[in-house]
Amino acid sequence: MSTPNFSSRNWLVGIWIALAGCLVVALQVTGRLHPQQVPDSPSYLEFPFDSFAAALKSIRTPVYPAILELFELTGAMSLLPHFQLLVHLIACAMLALGFSKIGIPRWQTFLMAVASLLSITLWFNVNLISTDSLAVSMSLITCSLLLMYCNTRSRWLLLAISLMSILTILCRPAYLFLVGFLPAAAALIWRDEGLAWMPTMRRCGVLIVASLAPVVLYSLIRLVVVGQFGVVAFGSQNLAGVTVQFLDQEVVKQLPADQQAFAQHVLDSRIDWYAEHPALSEGMGYQTMEDRWNAMIYEVVVPTASREFGDSVLRQHAEISSLNREIMLRKPLAYAIWIAKAIRQTVRITLADIGMHPPFFLLMLCAVAALILLPLWPISDRLSSSGESVLPNGTRANVLLTSLALLYAVLAMLPVILTSAPLGRFVDAATVFVPGAIIVLLSQHLQNTLHARQRR
Repeated sequence: MSTPNFSSRNWLVGIWIALAGCLVVALQVTGRLHPQQVPDSPSYLEFPFDSFAAALKSIRTPVYPAILELFELTGAMSLLPHFQLLVHLIACAMLALGFSKIGIPRWQTFLMAVASLLSITLWFNVNLISTDSLAVSMSLITCSLLLMYCNTRSRWLLLAISLMSILTILCRPAYLFLVGFLPAAAALIWRDEGLAWMPTMRRCGVLIVASLAPVVLYSLIRLVVVGQFGVVAFGSQNLAGVTVQFLDQEVVKQLPADQQAFAQHVLDSRIDWYAEHPALSEGMGYQTMEDRWNAMIYEVVVPTASREFGDSVLRQHAEISSLNREIMLRKPLAYAIWIAKAIRQTVRITLADIGMHPPFFLLMLCAVAALILLPLWPISDRLSSSGESVLPNGTRANVLLTSLALLYAVLAMLPVILTSAPLGRFVDAATVFVPGAIIVLLSQHLQNTLHARQRR
């Protein structure tokens, strides 16, 4: 009777499907497939579809509101979490296919797909009426298309990358980093395959055009219709949540005359807020600043801008952006210290969330336990029925997967760290590939240990 080969494609696909089924059941049992509103939900649900200009002036981009509108029109809003889960399942399956296309060994591909399937962002956001979960899944699909394109360089795949990247960005503008990630990731893959620098740069140039062109086109449409070049009228207020905490009377006096009144009103509003919240009024430590960040935006800066400049969202954000710039010019050291603290917080959240997420904790605990107990366990001369290790030699794959995971995380978190407090939901989305890369590295170390014992 033959021994089952658990590294075969059929076995891995079967295990993946079983895990996906367990995930669906777990989400259903824990009530995570029932729609739930969050503070951001009304801005998506009340998106102004009645006017093209109003839609382009909105602080939200149109893709996610359009999906919500479709569910509302069909009376199927209760199925929104199921839709977001389905997109994620498709994305993870495509990711496995994509990694296999660039020569990643089967087990590494499987582990990356499983880690993405069990992502923290999905678990905590799949039922929320917000873009967090769906945008991650759409980004994974975009990355999967890139991996397939790197293998085939199909024009249809290039078109699909272009379309999927702009849809992802118009679902959640934070994914603008894809414009830089896609060609950079492709360069890593092609260079890893031995392609010379000049052909690599030419191919990356094509990817840059494919990913950047739709963003520029959409921004030009907004410029023509509403007079602002950019994907959305948003972002400056997030940064203001940080910069206005550096604002003081001395800075106000140094500002241009036409900005002093607005800055003074912001400062007065912040002082009033401090008086109402004495527990958060002292100190500039990271956690204190993060605890104040959201209030600084929606209880200080935005209301003050609304009173000063009326209902024009574009004018409000232009003035807030200008104030941000002037404060940073006058408080560069304070801003640099904030960035350093935000980077430290990003690393802390990444490690803590991975360690506390039960599926990842269990996988890594098993791997570490195996490494500790392995010396006590007898081992036969053959590790599998074929005489080969269950985990093929994947040193090259380890380097490539780790590089891609870190590249994605760094580029995704860079705009967050520069403009916002690195909240857990931002960090979890940006580091979606990191748990898989860690698990792959542990698996490779386990494989090397097994081989070393077999040779003795």
